[in-house]
Parts: sequence; C-alpha cells; structure tokens
Amino acid sequence: MSKRIVGYARVSKREQAQNSNALAQQIDRLKQAGATEIYSDVQSGFKKKARPQLEQLLDLVRQKKVDEVIATRINRLARNNIK
Repeated sequence: MSKRIVGYARVSKREQAQNSNALAQQIDRLKQAGATEIYSDVQSGFKKKARPQLEQLLDLVRQKKVDEVIATRINRLARNNIK
C-alpha cells in the first residue's frame, strides 16, 4: 500500500493568489516533494478566521487517514513562534 502524502499551501492575500505565482510555486514544490494531494487556502495566518482547507486536512490527520503532511515552510501552517 502506498503512503498518503498530503501537502498544504497558503498565501496571505488574494492578490498573491491572483497576481503572482506564489501559490503555484508552493504547489509545484509540494508535488516535487512527493505530495499526491494538495490543500490550499488564501488567508492570513495572523487572523483568527477559519482556513477551511487546513481544517479539512487536520481532520484527516486526526482520523489517521494521512501518512505524511508537508508544507514549503512551517509558517504556512501556523504563525506562532517556536521557542
């Protein structure tokens, strides 16, 4: 059985998703790293608004339906400082 490797990409602003290739670059990197499924959001990590694709991905992780989660940078998942 093959591993289920899922990638997560996020840009902070809609303009980044529409007028630059920042989101597309993240998705390409995730695919190159082995992700076969990609979840992505356009939402600031500072705001408390829901990131529906991240929530969906986390639900899969909680249900142990994902073997590995990858992101291009840790701050795509969360903005909290790691000490």
